[in-house]
Amino acid sequence: QEMTVAEIIHAAEESIKMTRCSASSEKGCMSPKTRCLTHDLWEGLSEQIHHYLDGISLQDVCERNLPPRMAGLIQEPRPLHDRHA
Repeated sequence: QEMTVAEIIHAAEESIKMTRCSASSEKGCMSPKTRCLTHDLWEGLSEQIHHYLDGISLQDVCERNLPPRMAGLIQEPRPLHDRHA
């Protein structure tokens, strides 16, 4: 009942990170030992995914009691014409 989806993924030794870089590694996702321009973007997404999955228990999944959105965490995408490069 209390075990979260994030805990299950961690116990199965699976990863939900979006980058090839390890946070503790000196090696980057590009050579020589540098991080790509969007590394922090994808690392932040990995943290959001982990936070979301850590808020959902196995019981929630079994009962199909999944939140459509985490309030304040996931926002509606802006229309393309409102986005800035």
